[in-house]
Amino acid sequence: SYNSVASFICMKYRSIQNKKKRGLIFMLSSCNGATKAEVVQIVAKYDDKISNLLPILQEVQRKSSHNFIPKETAFEVANAVGVPVVKVSSVISFFTALSYEPRGENVIKICKSTACLVNGYKTLQDMLEEKLEIAVGETTADGLFSLEFTECIGACDVSPAIRINETVYGDLTNNKLNSIIDSFRD
Repeated sequence: SYNSVASFICMKYRSIQNKKKRGLIFMLSSCNGATKAEVVQIVAKYDDKISNLLPILQEVQRKSSHNFIPKETAFEVANAVGVPVVKVSSVISFFTALSYEPRGENVIKICKSTACLVNGYKTLQDMLEEKLEIAVGETTADGLFSLEFTECIGACDVSPAIRINETVYGDLTNNKLNSIIDSFRD
């Protein structure tokens, strides 16, 4: 059944992550994506389902318990939209906003565009890794934050910049960055 397959995948993922030396992702008590009924309900909101695949997947991902789209949920989306699962998989794989892997409640994306490179994204990366006690590509043990790189987020005028979920932050100093991170912990 769907739930037993999802549980197996989550158990396997926990096992792999527990073997990592740093950045234990987090202990997943439940590792679920949108239910079949939720997928059908989300897809029904869109008239032209194929051209709206990206917003459908974004909404489906927001329903996930760990900010990702389990492969079983991708199959459900493909069935509901009426496209081959490879089409859904290619969209999930292409867009960095979507993920097949469980992530933290808040995804911090460090912009690594040319403007951010010139203006010191590496210093920003070092500050975040120190503050969160994880490296890029990892998730905090409490599951609150994941840290990732991304291409340009359109904030070159305030670079280096980060995006946390859907909000962009720029002109970052160590104090400002600490304040932003602490606001998500409150």
